[in-house]
Amino acid sequence: MKFGFVGTDGTELTFDIRDYERPFRDENDPIDSNWLRYSLTFDAGDPDVRLTITAEHAAMLTHDLPRLRTTLTSLLAGTASDATFGTLEPYVEMSFDRGAEGVEVLARVRRQPGIGPTVEHSFEVSFEEISRLRADLARAIEAFPVR
Repeated sequence: MKFGFVGTDGTELTFDIRDYERPFRDENDPIDSNWLRYSLTFDAGDPDVRLTITAEHAAMLTHDLPRLRTTLTSLLAGTASDATFGTLEPYVEMSFDRGAEGVEVLARVRRQPGIGPTVEHSFEVSFEEISRLRADLARAIEAFPVR
């Protein structure tokens, strides 16, 4: 299941969730049962700075999906002017700054936490794109619920 950001400059930050990392084992183990295995691709849209990085074996928690959707909802509604998002395993960290016509995203993506390489790039995302991304996240949340 893919979802991601598409910047006005062509930058793409794409999450491709493959599956839960492990089969459901124990309802008393809310962390290990909720890891998602995904790949993360970050392609900066600036033709002079072609930055492409893919983290093939990234992991995040199912809890991260609704948290990201809530962050984007607040930015879209104007109830937040800035926000941050990151995952427990720091493959991706983002900061958001709401503007008049969209959201400025500063994304930092690591191929492998603690080792690198790391790519950092700032790009603008329209409110229309944020709205589309929220809908995609709703489908991902439904497909990969917290267990």
